[in-house]
Amino acid sequence: GDTPRHGYSEDNKEFALNADYRGEKVRVAFDSIYAKRKTNGGRARMQDIQNANGRLFDAPEGKVNLAPSWQAQNTRGQTNMLTFEWDAFENAQITGGIGYNNARYYGNFASPTVTSSGLTYNSGRARLTDQRFKTLSMNLTARGEFETGPVSHNWSTAFDRIDRKRTTYQGARQTRSSVIDPSIDIPTQLAKLDSNLGSAWNPTPSLDTVIKVNSLAVSDTLGFADNKYRLTLGGRFQAVEQKNKLNGRKADASRFSPMLMAAWVPQPDLVVYGNYMEDLEPSDIRTDDDGHVTMADPRVSRQFEVGVRKNWGDFVTTLNAFQIKRPGYWRGNTTSGTDFAARKNAGLAYSGSEQGMERSRGIEFNTYANLLNKTLRPTFGLMYLQSTVKDYPNFADNLVNGVQVANPRVIAKAGVEWDTPFAKGLTLNGNVSYFGKSYQDTQKQYAFPSYTLVDIGARYKTKLGKNTLTVSSSVENLFNKNYWQVQRGQYDRSFAVVGMPRTYWLKAELDF
Repeated sequence: GDTPRHGYSEDNKEFALNADYRGEKVRVAFDSIYAKRKTNGGRARMQDIQNANGRLFDAPEGKVNLAPSWQAQNTRGQTNMLTFEWDAFENAQITGGIGYNNARYYGNFASPTVTSSGLTYNSGRARLTDQRFKTLSMNLTARGEFETGPVSHNWSTAFDRIDRKRTTYQGARQTRSSVIDPSIDIPTQLAKLDSNLGSAWNPTPSLDTVIKVNSLAVSDTLGFADNKYRLTLGGRFQAVEQKNKLNGRKADASRFSPMLMAAWVPQPDLVVYGNYMEDLEPSDIRTDDDGHVTMADPRVSRQFEVGVRKNWGDFVTTLNAFQIKRPGYWRGNTTSGTDFAARKNAGLAYSGSEQGMERSRGIEFNTYANLLNKTLRPTFGLMYLQSTVKDYPNFADNLVNGVQVANPRVIAKAGVEWDTPFAKGLTLNGNVSYFGKSYQDTQKQYAFPSYTLVDIGARYKTKLGKNTLTVSSSVENLFNKNYWQVQRGQYDRSFAVVGMPRTYWLKAELDF
């Protein structure tokens, strides 16, 4: 139905059917899910803010829509999956499944782009789009345990396969773009936009790709001294195949990615751990509306983490530090003067090849508690994140060094639930979220401001005969804060969406 944002409506439908068989040693389940979402006036997202030579204009009131209401998108998905569990032996279990998803995203949209000053934006050129996704996935896993003398073993092996096809068709006509000044009446300016999308389609797709991923993973967790010391050794062999059917270009890679985990459990309420993992990632395929398609080579990401978890009785705390490194890749912009053009002419680069590195380092602290006979449940989380890029190709295909865009340095969240003593079945809750500043560009010239959101709510649960009725309500963005919800695209692209205004929710659930 309607939403708090002017000119933005949303309709969601979901139907799910589950059937399962539960035997003594065999359990089988079948799920079929259909979902459809229809929106009007959506995708009001500012993009390519990293190119602005000034700070993005202040976030308008959350009720303001930056896109016209005639822009509409539909998402439809049908998923069917079959899974099973088999207790094959006394200390071993075999599980598996197969699933197929057929999804479609269609309608029309434009991508509003910030102008060079950062004070206005281009409405973007809208066109019809029809994107289709077909995904087949399957997995087979065996796991169990045994002992060799004083050493315990928890082993696992798993095979996974994913086949994904993606095709996009576009309308033949694009609307004209206009400059919108957010300092004056935005709806009046949007009403004057060209909305003639036409009905003709380009005969050939703008995107037609296939990705296949096969992996075989093995691991064994060894326990020493009554599991006081635990060591997990393992890894995964992955084979990735990608093909762009439009130009015939293929990319493939295969490798064994190791995994190492260690834990020290000096007492039941204290765990100190560390892990290292590698992963071979299929590349992302860029599908923005400028007609350029990029399919990069598969890339290897590496993650390292150390942490400690302590149970203090009514309190539990966790503290961990992590690092993730991923290589960048060239987009393939051959415009004269770009770093890619120079490297390509020298035979040192091609579109989609690796270049440079993106590194994220962070520290996370979380705590939660059950107090007052488990009627008061506070939570708190804090994360500090430092994301940097080095010799990294930006969207213009020039090498940059600096910070990664649109990644807040600090994120803090606190919440509480209270089962009230004066009204049985009534629970009150509240949450506070803080998002620190982040940057529009890698050189930290212009920043997205920080913001804090407050949500409150209540839940009432009661019996109606043998049935249970739960009624819940909430107010999101209680103080109606105006803010930009930042997002990061590929390369150094920074995006922002106007945050939703104060929003009221009322829900009811009946179990029978």
